[in-house]
Amino acid sequence: FKKEFKKEVVDYFLKQTKYFGRRQELYGSSHENVRFALFDLACLNLLKLINFKPDIVQCHDWHSGLTPFFLQKEPFVSDPFYQGVATVFTIHNLAFQFGHNWWEVPEEAMDDGRSLLPSFAAASFENINFVKRGILHASLINTVSEKYAQEILTPEQGQGLHRLLQNHRDRLFGIVNGVDYGDYNPATDKNLFANYDARDLSGKKANK
Repeated sequence: FKKEFKKEVVDYFLKQTKYFGRRQELYGSSHENVRFALFDLACLNLLKLINFKPDIVQCHDWHSGLTPFFLQKEPFVSDPFYQGVATVFTIHNLAFQFGHNWWEVPEEAMDDGRSLLPSFAAASFENINFVKRGILHASLINTVSEKYAQEILTPEQGQGLHRLLQNHRDRLFGIVNGVDYGDYNPATDKNLFANYDARDLSGKKANK
């Protein structure tokens, strides 16, 4: 963080033993969808608990894809606290759409993205497509490059969602994915212990 930042960043952690406390691995359980649906719900409820109403909630990839959906459903949609909160759904890699491989789900069992969610205990919950619901319910959709925003509109790279994205292309944008080379220039960055550039890399070792 830049030195002029005076406010501390506060981190909040979700404690839930059944879905988050029994495994050391981050992914790979048989109930990945339930885990991250619970996470999305916890994040939305946390906002009200700490009395922080954001203008925009940015949701990155499938893990947070149900957040825009939840905001348009009860109890959130009728709660004045959440009124006017917009969502941006950011797609980094469209191949990952929920907690399992989307292409392994039989066509008849695929999520339509609009119907009510089954209960957490239902096996069908593991077929819920977080990305599809994020695309359908987010205020805006963006990708991590302008080129990728165009690529995912094609059958070749749309991962089965190209038609859905084409139907929502009016709110699909690509952004340049990168750092500000002026602020984060290792030759001039005052926050580094030692500066360096392409002609003299010795500062990298000093920083490490």
